[in-house]
Amino acid sequence: MANVPDTGSDKTLIKSLLGKSSKAEQVSVAVGQCGAKGGEKYAMLMMHRSKGPKEIVKGLEKDFPDTKNARWGTAFVEFDKDPGLVKFCLNKAGGGIAKRLA
Repeated sequence: MANVPDTGSDKTLIKSLLGKSSKAEQVSVAVGQCGAKGGEKYAMLMMHRSKGPKEIVKGLEKDFPDTKNARWGTAFVEFDKDPGLVKFCLNKAGGGIAKRLA
């Protein structure tokens, strides 16, 4: 497997948080775009259950200084409709991040 960069939160943590989420109990998220000039760009995703979304985006920008297009908001899974779909409600449009998160 190719050298996969650190993309924010650990995948097991993300799965755990989303598994406990619902429309009533949403998870705070921050997303951003990283990548070196001329190199491949990739999406950054950080989640936290108790911190606020703006707090998380500040942490994302601090941990990864080359982050661009940082967005914050909430995420949840509607298990009764489609358990495989995560819905993100962000403060602004993603600006190309959606392709990289998929």
